[in-house]
Amino acid sequence: MKLGDNTFHQCMVDFDLKKLLAKTVTGQAIMASYNDRGLSPKCQGYLTNIVICNFFDIDIKLVLIITVRLTNDILSQVANAIVELFPKECKEVYFSAPVPKRYSKTNTAGIARENAKCYPKRIPLKTIKEEVEMNLMLIESDFEELYKDKVCMLFEHWPSTFESVLEVSKNKKPTNGILFELLNGGKLKKDSEDVIKFLVLFETVSNNASKVVKKGGKTYWKPTVAESQEGFILHVKAPSNIHDAIEAKRTKMASFGMTVQPYIIIVGPTFYDIQTVHLYIHDILYTVPTLLKAVDVCFKSFIVFDLQYPLEAEHIWFLIQWIIYDIHLKSDKKLPQIFQLHNQIKNQKSV
Repeated sequence: MKLGDNTFHQCMVDFDLKKLLAKTVTGQAIMASYNDRGLSPKCQGYLTNIVICNFFDIDIKLVLIITVRLTNDILSQVANAIVELFPKECKEVYFSAPVPKRYSKTNTAGIARENAKCYPKRIPLKTIKEEVEMNLMLIESDFEELYKDKVCMLFEHWPSTFESVLEVSKNKKPTNGILFELLNGGKLKKDSEDVIKFLVLFETVSNNASKVVKKGGKTYWKPTVAESQEGFILHVKAPSNIHDAIEAKRTKMASFGMTVQPYIIIVGPTFYDIQTVHLYIHDILYTVPTLLKAVDVCFKSFIVFDLQYPLEAEHIWFLIQWIIYDIHLKSDKKLPQIFQLHNQIKNQKSV
């Protein structure tokens, strides 16, 4: 037996699947989602990835072998550990022993493999909900891996940042005074207050973006304030209108030769009465508890997936990125008006 084999066998002696999963948000979510039906196919995939990456990580840290050798015996032990922690799981999903040469139809030795037949053909709605929630958790987990000290920046700095933006922009006349009246009227619920505050940002911070649209000749699309606001938060008055609103937005962006980027949807008859808050990312509609949580996860999705901000709302997203999260990337677009605003806020704080 090689030194590497001894290393892996010792690792199996020390292997504690429950502790391994408890180390990460994804692992914790997997354990939380386990129920009488076992784990969903997606959770099974995440679980396998965590376990395999753990062994590769051990190999790299110990620097004992060059070639990773996860033997059939080790893989079988890992599958046993999974079934021990999750009794409703099927071992053959994670490991199927190779077929000996003498029993093979082709007279050749088989290989260890997954058995796809163990996957459920129908996924219960509860499981789908759990997987959707896990997708959001993965976005947050991946962001935390990149910027561990910036996870809660929006919740900590949003109120003061909004006030600072208003202060340095106080001489600018709003295009829609109604929003300011709503904000100053008091007695707003937290989500309503935050929605109006974000919309007010679009009234006070100019967007200089435009796009050439080639459609029967060259024309320019210069987003209006209302279009910019809808690129950030789309207001839908009833749940039954969500699908039509999503399709209308998709059609509009396609007419400009653009794709739909992540955005927020609020549902309710008025800004005073917001009933639900949603995130729309990669053709999936997520429900989130609060408006600030929606903005937080939406921003993190741009960073994690390395996506461009929507043209009509990019100035506000860069404001959030640079001023609130204090994240600056080489690939960032240069927006002089946001640079200037950021500088004014810093000067204001130093006074």
